[in-house]
Amino acid sequence: MAGATKESYDSFGEWLAAKWKTVALYVGLFFLLLFGWSTLKQVYYTVPAGNRGLVFTWGKLNPVATMPGLHFKVPYAQSVAIFNVQMRESNYNNVQAASVDTQTVTSTLVVNYTIFPEAAAKVYEEFNGWEGFAGKILEPAILQCYKDITAKYKANAILANREAISNDLHDRLREKMAPFPFVSIVMTSITNISFSPEYTKAIEEKQVAEQDAQKAVYKAQEADNMAKAQVNQARGQAEAAKLLRIQTDKTVLARMWIEKWNGELPQVMPGGGQGFMLNLNGLGTKTVAAPAAEDAGDGK
Repeated sequence: MAGATKESYDSFGEWLAAKWKTVALYVGLFFLLLFGWSTLKQVYYTVPAGNRGLVFTWGKLNPVATMPGLHFKVPYAQSVAIFNVQMRESNYNNVQAASVDTQTVTSTLVVNYTIFPEAAAKVYEEFNGWEGFAGKILEPAILQCYKDITAKYKANAILANREAISNDLHDRLREKMAPFPFVSIVMTSITNISFSPEYTKAIEEKQVAEQDAQKAVYKAQEADNMAKAQVNQARGQAEAAKLLRIQTDKTVLARMWIEKWNGELPQVMPGGGQGFMLNLNGLGTKTVAAPAAEDAGDGK
Protein backbone atom coordinates (compact mmCIF):
# COMPACT_ATOMS: atom_id res chain seq x y z
CA MET A 1 0.00 0.00 0.00
CA ALA A 2 2.81 2.38 0.87
CA GLY A 3 4.44 1.70 -2.45
CA ALA A 4 1.19 2.46 -4.30
CA THR A 5 0.86 5.91 -2.76
CA LYS A 6 4.33 6.86 -3.88
CA GLU A 7 4.07 5.61 -7.44
CA SER A 8 5.11 8.11 -10.10
CA TYR A 9 4.11 8.59 -13.71
CA ASP A 10 6.36 9.36 -16.60
CA SER A 11 3.78 11.59 -18.31
CA PHE A 12 0.43 13.35 -17.85
CA GLY A 13 -1.11 10.79 -20.16
CA GLU A 14 -0.15 7.97 -17.86
CA TRP A 15 -1.55 9.85 -14.88
CA LEU A 16 -4.79 10.63 -16.71
CA ALA A 17 -5.13 7.02 -17.80
CA ALA A 18 -4.75 5.92 -14.21
CA LYS A 19 -7.00 8.66 -12.72
CA TRP A 20 -9.56 9.23 -15.44
CA LYS A 21 -12.45 8.08 -13.33
CA THR A 22 -11.63 10.49 -10.56
CA VAL A 23 -11.12 13.38 -13.01
CA ALA A 24 -14.38 12.61 -14.75
CA LEU A 25 -16.17 12.59 -11.45
CA TYR A 26 -14.88 16.04 -10.45
CA VAL A 27 -15.56 17.54 -13.86
CA GLY A 28 -19.06 16.13 -13.83
CA LEU A 29 -19.73 17.57 -10.39
CA PHE A 30 -18.49 20.99 -11.52
CA PHE A 31 -20.78 21.14 -14.53
CA LEU A 32 -23.64 19.79 -12.49
CA LEU A 33 -23.25 22.59 -9.96
CA LEU A 34 -22.96 25.15 -12.75
CA PHE A 35 -26.09 23.84 -14.43
CA GLY A 36 -27.96 23.79 -11.13
CA TRP A 37 -26.99 27.38 -10.38
CA SER A 38 -28.01 28.53 -13.85
CA THR A 39 -31.30 26.67 -13.58
CA LEU A 40 -32.01 28.16 -10.18
CA LYS A 41 -31.57 31.65 -11.60
CA GLN A 42 -34.02 30.76 -14.36
CA VAL A 43 -36.73 29.73 -11.95
CA TYR A 44 -37.58 33.19 -10.56
CA TYR A 45 -37.43 36.84 -11.64
CA THR A 46 -38.12 40.21 -10.02
CA VAL A 47 -40.11 43.12 -11.48
CA PRO A 48 -39.08 46.51 -10.00
CA ALA A 49 -41.60 49.15 -8.98
CA GLY A 50 -42.83 51.30 -11.85
CA ASN A 51 -42.37 48.44 -14.30
CA ARG A 52 -44.23 45.47 -15.71
CA GLY A 53 -42.92 42.02 -16.60
CA LEU A 54 -43.55 40.75 -20.16
CA VAL A 55 -43.36 36.93 -20.19
CA PHE A 56 -42.47 35.04 -23.38
CA THR A 57 -43.15 31.29 -23.59
CA TRP A 58 -41.08 29.75 -26.38
CA GLY A 59 -41.00 33.23 -27.97
CA LYS A 60 -44.74 33.94 -27.71
CA LEU A 61 -45.70 37.02 -25.66
CA ASN A 62 -48.19 36.58 -22.86
CA PRO A 63 -50.78 39.41 -23.26
CA VAL A 64 -51.03 39.90 -19.50
CA ALA A 65 -48.02 41.61 -17.94
CA THR A 66 -46.92 40.70 -14.45
CA MET A 67 -46.98 43.22 -11.60
CA PRO A 68 -43.94 44.40 -9.61
CA GLY A 69 -42.59 41.78 -7.22
CA LEU A 70 -41.09 38.27 -7.18
CA HIS A 71 -42.37 35.75 -9.75
CA PHE A 72 -41.51 32.25 -10.98
CA LYS A 73 -41.14 30.94 -14.52
CA VAL A 74 -40.30 27.77 -16.34
CA PRO A 75 -36.54 27.58 -16.87
CA TYR A 76 -35.35 27.77 -20.51
CA ALA A 77 -38.94 27.72 -21.76
CA GLN A 78 -39.87 31.19 -20.60
CA SER A 79 -38.05 34.52 -20.73
CA VAL A 80 -38.98 37.90 -19.27
CA ALA A 81 -38.58 41.50 -20.55
CA ILE A 82 -38.96 44.39 -18.12
CA PHE A 83 -41.16 47.24 -19.44
CA ASN A 84 -40.98 50.68 -17.77
CA VAL A 85 -44.44 52.24 -17.37
CA GLN A 86 -43.38 55.46 -15.62
CA MET A 87 -43.98 58.85 -17.17
CA ARG A 88 -41.57 59.63 -19.98
CA GLU A 89 -40.14 62.94 -21.17
CA SER A 90 -39.28 63.45 -24.82
CA ASN A 91 -37.10 66.42 -25.77
CA TYR A 92 -36.95 67.69 -29.33
CA ASN A 93 -34.16 70.21 -29.83
CA ASN A 94 -33.75 72.72 -32.65
CA VAL A 95 -37.20 72.14 -34.10
CA GLN A 96 -37.67 74.50 -37.04
CA ALA A 97 -41.00 75.86 -38.20
CA ALA A 98 -42.26 78.83 -40.21
CA SER A 99 -44.43 81.73 -39.05
CA VAL A 100 -47.24 83.20 -41.10
CA ASP A 101 -44.82 85.89 -42.35
CA THR A 102 -42.37 83.16 -43.48
CA GLN A 103 -39.84 83.69 -40.70
CA THR A 104 -37.93 80.65 -39.45
CA VAL A 105 -38.65 79.81 -35.81
CA THR A 106 -36.33 77.45 -33.93
CA SER A 107 -37.56 75.96 -30.65
CA THR A 108 -37.09 73.19 -28.13
CA LEU A 109 -40.19 71.10 -27.45
CA VAL A 110 -40.69 69.04 -24.31
CA VAL A 111 -43.52 66.50 -24.12
CA ASN A 112 -44.34 64.42 -21.05
CA TYR A 113 -46.51 61.36 -21.64
CA THR A 114 -47.31 58.02 -20.12
CA ILE A 115 -48.53 54.64 -21.34
CA PHE A 116 -51.16 52.82 -19.34
CA PRO A 117 -49.59 49.76 -17.65
CA GLU A 118 -52.26 47.37 -18.87
CA ALA A 119 -51.23 48.16 -22.47
CA ALA A 120 -47.54 47.38 -21.95
CA ALA A 121 -47.70 44.06 -23.83
CA LYS A 122 -49.57 45.66 -26.75
CA VAL A 123 -47.08 48.50 -27.07
CA TYR A 124 -44.15 46.11 -26.89
CA GLU A 125 -45.59 43.77 -29.48
CA GLU A 126 -46.76 46.44 -31.96
CA PHE A 127 -44.06 49.10 -31.55
CA ASN A 128 -41.20 47.23 -29.88
CA GLY A 129 -41.54 49.31 -26.73
CA TRP A 130 -41.46 52.98 -25.77
CA GLU A 131 -38.82 54.01 -28.24
CA GLY A 132 -40.61 52.46 -31.16
CA PHE A 133 -43.87 54.20 -30.31
CA ALA A 134 -42.15 57.56 -29.76
CA GLY A 135 -40.20 57.36 -33.01
CA LYS A 136 -42.99 56.07 -35.23
CA ILE A 137 -46.07 57.80 -33.82
CA LEU A 138 -45.42 60.49 -31.24
CA GLU A 139 -42.53 62.44 -32.73
CA PRO A 140 -44.09 62.98 -36.19
CA ALA A 141 -47.34 64.08 -34.54
CA ILE A 142 -45.55 66.59 -32.30
CA LEU A 143 -43.60 68.15 -35.15
CA GLN A 144 -46.62 68.37 -37.44
CA CYS A 145 -48.85 69.95 -34.79
CA TYR A 146 -46.20 72.49 -33.84
CA LYS A 147 -45.63 73.56 -37.44
CA ASP A 148 -49.37 73.92 -38.00
CA ILE A 149 -49.66 76.16 -34.93
CA THR A 150 -46.72 78.47 -35.66
CA ALA A 151 -48.06 79.00 -39.19
CA LYS A 152 -50.96 80.94 -37.63
CA TYR A 153 -48.78 83.52 -35.86
CA LYS A 154 -46.51 86.32 -36.97
CA ALA A 155 -42.94 85.95 -35.81
CA ASN A 156 -43.13 88.92 -33.45
CA ALA A 157 -46.20 87.41 -31.75
CA ILE A 158 -44.81 83.94 -31.08
CA LEU A 159 -42.82 84.92 -28.00
CA ALA A 160 -45.75 86.83 -26.52
CA ASN A 161 -48.09 83.87 -27.13
CA ARG A 162 -45.78 81.06 -26.02
CA GLU A 163 -48.22 79.80 -23.37
CA ALA A 164 -51.15 79.84 -25.79
CA ILE A 165 -49.08 77.96 -28.39
CA SER A 166 -48.06 75.39 -25.78
CA ASN A 167 -51.68 74.86 -24.73
CA ASP A 168 -52.75 74.55 -28.35
CA LEU A 169 -50.00 71.99 -28.96
CA HIS A 170 -51.18 69.99 -25.94
CA ASP A 171 -54.79 69.93 -27.19
CA ARG A 172 -53.81 68.99 -30.73
CA LEU A 173 -51.58 66.16 -29.53
CA ARG A 174 -54.39 64.74 -27.44
CA GLU A 175 -56.56 64.71 -30.55
CA LYS A 176 -53.78 63.09 -32.58
CA MET A 177 -53.34 60.38 -29.94
CA ALA A 178 -57.07 59.56 -29.85
CA PRO A 179 -56.53 56.42 -32.02
CA PHE A 180 -54.03 55.21 -29.39
CA PRO A 181 -56.04 55.07 -26.17
CA PHE A 182 -53.17 53.51 -24.24
CA VAL A 183 -51.13 56.74 -24.23
CA SER A 184 -51.84 59.94 -22.27
CA ILE A 185 -50.25 63.33 -23.01
CA VAL A 186 -49.47 64.82 -19.60
CA MET A 187 -47.79 68.13 -20.39
CA THR A 188 -46.17 70.06 -23.22
CA SER A 189 -43.85 73.05 -23.07
CA ILE A 190 -41.92 75.22 -25.51
CA THR A 191 -38.50 76.62 -24.59
CA ASN A 192 -35.55 78.37 -26.24
CA ILE A 193 -37.47 80.13 -28.99
CA SER A 194 -35.14 81.87 -31.43
CA PHE A 195 -35.21 83.38 -34.91
CA SER A 196 -32.77 83.83 -37.77
CA PRO A 197 -29.86 86.24 -37.15
CA GLU A 198 -31.22 88.66 -39.75
CA TYR A 199 -34.64 88.82 -38.14
CA THR A 200 -33.17 89.09 -34.65
CA LYS A 201 -31.07 92.06 -35.80
CA ALA A 202 -34.13 93.69 -37.36
CA ILE A 203 -36.07 93.27 -34.10
CA GLU A 204 -33.24 94.87 -32.12
CA GLU A 205 -33.05 97.80 -34.54
CA LYS A 206 -36.81 98.27 -34.33
CA GLN A 207 -36.70 98.26 -30.52
CA VAL A 208 -33.93 100.87 -30.57
CA ALA A 209 -35.96 103.02 -32.99
CA GLU A 210 -39.05 102.73 -30.78
CA GLN A 211 -37.03 103.71 -27.72
CA ASP A 212 -35.60 106.72 -29.58
CA ALA A 213 -39.11 107.71 -30.69
CA GLN A 214 -40.38 107.47 -27.12
CA LYS A 215 -37.47 109.62 -25.94
CA ALA A 216 -38.29 112.20 -28.63
CA VAL A 217 -41.95 112.26 -27.58
CA TYR A 218 -40.93 112.67 -23.95
CA LYS A 219 -38.57 115.52 -24.80
CA ALA A 220 -41.29 117.21 -26.89
CA GLN A 221 -43.77 116.93 -24.03
CA GLU A 222 -41.16 118.23 -21.63
CA ALA A 223 -40.45 121.20 -23.91
CA ASP A 224 -44.18 121.89 -24.28
CA ASN A 225 -44.62 121.80 -20.51
CA MET A 226 -41.69 124.15 -20.06
CA ALA A 227 -43.14 126.54 -22.67
CA LYS A 228 -46.51 126.50 -20.92
CA ALA A 229 -44.80 127.14 -17.61
CA GLN A 230 -42.92 130.08 -19.10
CA VAL A 231 -46.15 131.48 -20.57
CA ASN A 232 -47.88 131.20 -17.23
CA GLN A 233 -44.89 132.81 -15.55
CA ALA A 234 -44.95 135.63 -18.09
CA ARG A 235 -48.65 136.16 -17.55
CA GLY A 236 -48.11 136.33 -13.82
CA GLN A 237 -45.30 138.79 -14.27
CA ALA A 238 -47.45 140.89 -16.61
CA GLU A 239 -50.29 140.97 -14.12
CA ALA A 240 -47.90 141.94 -11.36
CA ALA A 241 -46.39 144.67 -13.53
CA LYS A 242 -49.85 145.98 -14.36
CA LEU A 243 -50.77 146.24 -10.69
CA LEU A 244 -47.42 147.82 -9.94
CA ARG A 245 -47.93 150.31 -12.75
CA ILE A 246 -51.31 151.34 -11.39
CA GLN A 247 -49.86 151.87 -7.97
CA THR A 248 -46.90 153.66 -9.48
CA ASP A 249 -49.15 156.00 -11.50
CA LYS A 250 -50.99 157.13 -8.35
CA THR A 251 -47.69 157.70 -6.58
CA VAL A 252 -46.26 159.63 -9.52
CA LEU A 253 -49.34 161.86 -9.72
CA ALA A 254 -49.17 162.58 -6.02
CA ARG A 255 -45.49 163.38 -6.30
CA MET A 256 -46.04 165.66 -9.26
CA TRP A 257 -48.76 167.52 -7.32
CA ILE A 258 -46.45 167.90 -4.36
CA GLU A 259 -43.63 169.18 -6.56
CA LYS A 260 -45.89 171.84 -8.10
CA TRP A 261 -47.47 172.93 -4.78
CA ASN A 262 -46.46 176.51 -3.85
CA GLY A 263 -46.73 175.91 -0.18
CA GLU A 264 -50.05 177.77 0.23
CA LEU A 265 -53.02 175.85 1.42
CA PRO A 266 -56.34 176.50 -0.34
CA GLN A 267 -59.16 178.40 1.32
CA VAL A 268 -62.49 176.72 1.72
CA MET A 269 -65.66 178.68 1.10
CA PRO A 270 -69.02 177.16 1.91
CA GLY A 271 -71.63 177.79 -0.73
CA GLY A 272 -74.93 179.66 -0.47
CA GLY A 273 -73.42 182.68 1.21
CA GLN A 274 -73.58 180.90 4.53
CA GLY A 275 -70.75 179.54 6.64
CA PHE A 276 -67.22 180.74 7.09
CA MET A 277 -63.91 181.17 5.30
CA LEU A 278 -60.92 179.14 6.51
CA ASN A 279 -57.47 180.46 5.82
CA LEU A 280 -55.29 177.35 5.76
CA ASN A 281 -52.14 179.40 5.58
CA GLY A 282 -52.19 179.83 9.27
CA LEU A 283 -53.19 176.27 10.02
CA GLY A 284 -52.19 175.48 13.51
CA THR A 285 -51.88 179.22 14.63
CA LYS A 286 -55.22 180.94 14.34
CA THR A 287 -58.64 180.76 12.77
CA VAL A 288 -60.36 183.69 11.00
CA ALA A 289 -64.12 183.72 11.35
CA ALA A 290 -66.33 184.71 8.47
CA PRO A 291 -68.57 187.88 8.77
CA ALA A 292 -71.99 187.38 10.23
CA ALA A 293 -74.93 187.07 7.94
CA GLU A 294 -76.49 190.24 9.35
CA ASP A 295 -73.42 192.34 8.45
CA ALA A 296 -73.63 191.11 4.97
CA GLY A 297 -77.24 192.21 4.81
CA ASP A 298 -76.41 195.75 6.06
CA GLY A 299 -73.92 196.20 3.35
CA LYS A 300 -76.66 195.83 0.85
